[in-house]
Amino acid sequence: MKLMNETSLISRYIALPADARFSPMLKRLADFFGARGSEAYLVGGGVRDALLGRTAEDIDIATADDPYALASAVSAAMGGSVVRLHDDWQIARVALDDGNGKRNV
Repeated sequence: MKLMNETSLISRYIALPADARFSPMLKRLADFFGARGSEAYLVGGGVRDALLGRTAEDIDIATADDPYALASAVSAAMGGSVVRLHDDWQIARVALDDGNGKRNV
């Protein structure tokens, strides 16, 4: 599902049920990516949880941008911390505080 910088998250590919729930952090991330003009896609367990009516505890994002530069930019803009998880696969984690504790992006 593509992150869009709108209050309502809409996808051309997946129709989410009306009761799909996402962390408020997702809106902040969608605004961040929209302001940068970056394409970012919500993937993984967060999509599954939303489809099942559960609030996701973490947010997985796929992007064509440099993951380490992007993780640093997200961290700087939102006050998080970055961990490089896998250099060969270019995977990074950003821990952000959503007001209810740290969440992984």
